[in-house]
Amino acid sequence: MAKIRRSNPLEESLIHFCELEQIKYLAPVVDMPVRWNSTYTMLSRSFYLRNPLDKTVRSDSKFSSLALNSSDWKTIEEVLTFLKPFHEMTLQISEHCTPALSLTAAIYIEMYNHVKSYQV
Repeated sequence: MAKIRRSNPLEESLIHFCELEQIKYLAPVVDMPVRWNSTYTMLSRSFYLRNPLDKTVRSDSKFSSLALNSSDWKTIEEVLTFLKPFHEMTLQISEHCTPALSLTAAIYIEMYNHVKSYQV
């Protein structure tokens, strides 16, 4: 994502492939370690742009080895499913100027149960 954002030719290629796919172009999002939801946001945007992204990466010989396969996209989809409740709950807490303890406790319990449902 960062390479596409830093390269005008790659970004133009992505825009071109979005137009061909009739997908509204949205700029790629880069993961930021200090932002709680940035991984979810980056993966969500990438998943939305997956066909144009694949075509963009495959069209440049320097990056074609970085193209994701269907198994990679399936993994991204599964990670998105796991992270979505965290994203939603973070947004919900952020909407309140002063989160109430009862809201925080309810969200904690919901997140705990969500993580527990993924345990083997």
